[in-house]
Amino acid sequence: MACLVAIETDPKSIAVIEECWRDISKEANHKVLIFNNLAAFTAEFAKPENAANNILVLMVPLETLGTEPEKSVEKLAVNYKCNVLISLFDDPLKSAKRLEASVAKNLLYKPFDLTILKEHTRFLLFPEKKVKTQFVHTTVAKNKLESLKKFKFIQLNESGFKIDKAYPLVVGNAYKFYHSFFAHLKTQHVWGRVVSEHADGYELCYAQMTTPVLMQIRKRVAASKQRFKSPVWNGNMSNTQTGADIIIHIEDEPTALLIQQLIERTFRSNMIMHKKDFKTTSKIQADFLITDTPYEAAALKNEFLRPPVIFRLHQEILDREKTEERLAIEHFRFEKPLDKSYLIKAMKVIFPLMQEKEVSQLATVPGEGLICLSEQMVVEEFSEAAMAFNHTKQFKVNDMIDIALTQEDETALREMKVKVHYVDEKANAEKAFLHQVVLYGMKDEYLKQMRLWTLQMHIQKNQQK
Repeated sequence: MACLVAIETDPKSIAVIEECWRDISKEANHKVLIFNNLAAFTAEFAKPENAANNILVLMVPLETLGTEPEKSVEKLAVNYKCNVLISLFDDPLKSAKRLEASVAKNLLYKPFDLTILKEHTRFLLFPEKKVKTQFVHTTVAKNKLESLKKFKFIQLNESGFKIDKAYPLVVGNAYKFYHSFFAHLKTQHVWGRVVSEHADGYELCYAQMTTPVLMQIRKRVAASKQRFKSPVWNGNMSNTQTGADIIIHIEDEPTALLIQQLIERTFRSNMIMHKKDFKTTSKIQADFLITDTPYEAAALKNEFLRPPVIFRLHQEILDREKTEERLAIEHFRFEKPLDKSYLIKAMKVIFPLMQEKEVSQLATVPGEGLICLSEQMVVEEFSEAAMAFNHTKQFKVNDMIDIALTQEDETALREMKVKVHYVDEKANAEKAFLHQVVLYGMKDEYLKQMRLWTLQMHIQKNQQK
């Protein structure tokens, strides 16, 4: 007979487990067994008459698993060929982080939520199948949340930063990163563009920067007592130009002149031209375009022999989608007024072999901890137990993914974990795979945040209508 087994001593928890499993085991006629300790459970299932019993789910309290709980869980899962759930109390002095890499299917915090416990049990009864929730409401609607990938934060300076190769990145692409070093008011992100790849990591420049964050980085670098003596920053290694054709297209004449004089003072050989001086319909040759005009891809194609690298000065506040659109065209974005040092360092990133009249070295300090790359993910449906989303990457069943519910206040962003339960074998017409994931190790605070996020999404959709 198929069994659902729990090890538990707390009377309230036992009552919830019995009610939960009694309801979901009726149809399949599963046997529900509850033991006070692991020894009693082991002794019972060592009896010959229980040899034919098949344990589908085994729920054990964390405190019964000893000093190496991840090994104990694996041993139980292998010996009894079952899915293991771990029950635990939220104790800030006892981190459950080690268990995230264990074979445990989920961490369930006490006191149990009856409906969520039912759903998580049901997911284990239908392995690798898309499950329709019965006891919690599932909202079928497209919403965006964030997938987080963690990298080791290696080095930082006012030109960019270095990270390890925890995940593959594309040279030339811009990505959004979260770290406390970039915190200002309600934001704590920076847009970084990968300029080169090395054996041990990636080098990135700041693709979009604001004055307050840049000043903060400069203060941190200046105050640090741990500087690298001879930091190596390669910039765009594929660019072997020692000079560049530079176009200045700035509406404000004094600013345009200031930029020209700055470049002439700093570098040895460049051809600098002002776009207003062109009286021909012929296409323009340019390597670098400094402008405060928002060019579109079609206009660049019509006006230039090949699209130049764009340094854009702007006075606009864009949402994430619009920012990504602009960064697909504009290599660097900086809010007005111009920061002269930032412009020069941006040019050095793109043209690393361009000779300066006075050689300067970038003061570089160590990064701190982990830096999180944020990618948007479109959720097709979601509940307090599970989510479904499409992704061009086909994850594997039991893969763990870090996610965050997008917040207006980025300092309130909370990392959550989901575990892949089901993946479509074939991609859809958009070359994406449908994934269903269960929410992993959900605490009350996460569930409250999720309910608030759901309400915010509902309000936004109504406002748009």
